[in-house]
Amino acid sequence: MEVVDRNAALLSNYEVYKLFVEAEGFEQNSELKNLNTIRFEAKHFLEKTPAKFQSEECVEKFVKAINAFKLTKAEKLQLLNLQPTSVVELHVVIEDCTGRFGDDEVQHMLEVIRNALPVEETDAELREDDEPAEEG
Repeated sequence: MEVVDRNAALLSNYEVYKLFVEAEGFEQNSELKNLNTIRFEAKHFLEKTPAKFQSEECVEKFVKAINAFKLTKAEKLQLLNLQPTSVVELHVVIEDCTGRFGDDEVQHMLEVIRNALPVEETDAELREDDEPAEEG
């Protein structure tokens, strides 16, 4: 087998996680202990990322919505994988964010991310705890 173009497609954390979950049912080869360890460790790591809570539908929704912005493939992938929730996090992912996008566009981008991608349950609980309590 020959690799024609090794950069033909990029995989998101969700896609890799999904492959690991689907591969759980297959018999593991005892001769490939290192590979089995790598699979276990990678899956364990991805379970701590937003990928665990994503679905095919939400990824498609995100890609359609984020296409409204002029972003590179790598930037879109990082937004999907990291799921930034603040302007600072967005600036880390997007090169020259200030020069390419205005404040309104950045806020709209964060809104798109919030609406299209699920929020991890513990993150949602933490965000609710951060909100000031109403005094009455």
